[in-house]
Amino acid sequence: MDLNQYLLALKARRKAFITVLAVTICTAIVVALLIPKRYDAQATILIDARDEQTMAPLHMSPRERSGYIFTQVDLITSGKVASRVVRDLKLAQQPGMREDWERDTGGVGSIEEWIAASLLEKLKVDTGASNVLIVK
Repeated sequence: MDLNQYLLALKARRKAFITVLAVTICTAIVVALLIPKRYDAQATILIDARDEQTMAPLHMSPRERSGYIFTQVDLITSGKVASRVVRDLKLAQQPGMREDWERDTGGVGSIEEWIAASLLEKLKVDTGASNVLIVK
């Protein structure tokens, strides 16, 4: 089958081709409009526990290293850090945020604390046996 025969076959079945194309495009548009928007991000952080400012030994014991890494995880997942993120990014001023807060809490409490708590609910920090943290 050469190119000319292929084009003639498409031309003969153009109604079916256009119908399938239109149904596919309409389905994609409907799905895109109905599914709620969700944005996922991931960051990989390398933790280097060496301190060049002190006269500490170059090698940390495995216990000290794991303690240092878990301290970093605790800092990343702390409420103070989440509150600072909310304040620095001005998330309370985003359109629709105040309405969501009022709907969920009835206007009780601080909107910044509510946003910070919702951020922390979705935050995951994975650690392995290495000095790498994966923040999702």
